[in-house]
Amino acid sequence: MWAIVPYKGVPSGKSRLAKHLNVEQRAALASAMLCDVLDALVESQGLAGIIVSTASSEADIHVTDSRVAIYRDNADSLAQAIVEASEHAMERFEATSTFVIPADIPLITSRDVDFAIENHRQVTIIPDSEDIGTNGLLCTPPNAFKYIFDGKSFHPHLDASREAGLNPEVMRLATFGHDIDTIGDLVKVADAIPNSATARTIRQHHLLRNKQSQD
Repeated sequence: MWAIVPYKGVPSGKSRLAKHLNVEQRAALASAMLCDVLDALVESQGLAGIIVSTASSEADIHVTDSRVAIYRDNADSLAQAIVEASEHAMERFEATSTFVIPADIPLITSRDVDFAIENHRQVTIIPDSEDIGTNGLLCTPPNAFKYIFDGKSFHPHLDASREAGLNPEVMRLATFGHDIDTIGDLVKVADAIPNSATARTIRQHHLLRNKQSQD
C-alpha cells in the first residue's frame, strides 16, 4: 500500500481562507499541515511508502524520511494529479494499492491509517465529517475507477466505483473527518493537537486573530 498525498501549496492552496489569512499565513499553514500528515504516515506500519504529488517546491523541506518521495505533477486538476501519482507508484514502485490522503487533515493518526489499511478490501472511501467530501480513498488496484475530488466527491465516488463493477465500502474515522477550510476549523485543531506543527503555526502566525470573522 502506497500513500498518495496531493499538495497544492500556495497561492492555490487554502483559497477558502483567503479572506481571513494572507498568502504568507496560508503558506505557513499549508506547510505545517502537510508536515503533520506526513508525520502520521511515516509512523504507519502498513505503508510501503509515501508519494507527495505536487507542482510546488515547498514540499521538499518536509522530506526527511526515506519513505517519502516527491512526484512533480503537471496536472490541471487534483483528480488528475492523483491519477498521475498513482500511475507513477505502479510503474516506479510496483504498487498494487494506493491510499489517497489530503494534505489538510492534520488530525490523522498512524493508528487510524493502519486500521484503514488492515480493513481494506477493494475500494474503501473515508468521508469527511459531513459525508460530502472524500478525505481518504483506498483502491486496489490503483486508478480502478474515475476519481473526482471536487470537494463534494463522497457520493460520486461511491457511484463511480459501483459503475466500474467494484464493491466500495465506507469507513468513518473521526481523525480523517476534519479538513481545514474555516477559522473555526483552526480553533478545533489548535485545541485537539496543541503540540502539532499546525497548532504551533496557528499560534506563531496569529491565525486566530480574525476568529470573530470566521465563516
